[in-house]
Amino acid sequence: MEMLYITAGEIWYLRLLLLHCACVSFVDLRTVDGVTHRTFQEAAIAIGLVKSQNEVLLSFRDVMHISTPREKRGLFFTLTMQVSL
Repeated sequence: MEMLYITAGEIWYLRLLLLHCACVSFVDLRTVDGVTHRTFQEAAIAIGLVKSQNEVLLSFRDVMHISTPREKRGLFFTLTMQVSL
């Protein structure tokens, strides 16, 4: 699998789940302890792959020095609209 930035949104969480969990379908991947979550992000949080609420801030801080202004705006938009804390 290729690398994805967190700005990819839901597909980033899908990749994270695929790297850590065995599955046979997308529904199977979103199901944790018998509960089927609406999104891959919710499933990743339920499993514990996303552990810290500060992870969002850390990811933004990481790209501050290596990304273009356009990439920073894209990340800010994605984090604002898709990440629930």
